[in-house]
Amino acid sequence: MQINNIKDAQVRTDGGWIVSVKHQPYSDLVEVWIANQDSRGISVCHFNKTGTMVMTLLKEGEPETEPTMKINGWIWDGIRQAINGVEPMPSKQAVDAELTATKYHLEDVRKLLKLN
Repeated sequence: MQINNIKDAQVRTDGGWIVSVKHQPYSDLVEVWIANQDSRGISVCHFNKTGTMVMTLLKEGEPETEPTMKINGWIWDGIRQAINGVEPMPSKQAVDAELTATKYHLEDVRKLLKLN
């Protein structure tokens, strides 16, 4: 089984880590495989009953492996943003508060410069 066949998107690191993502058609389900490739072959991460991630070495000719996790798309988007360090869109309330503060600041600047 090659993890290369399972992907909509795939990222490989210099350290041998592989993350493959497959979005299920007509569903909000996202399947994610986390694996590592070294001199022994490819090891795929899975969770045991206690929630600990364990590595399992794939054997040649083994059928397609189960994904590391199956999650809703909106959860995957949040994980992806967190990994990338992307800030979520600010809430309308936060934007309104910042605009109000900017408005008062500009009024103060106008008064200081005697533009009114």
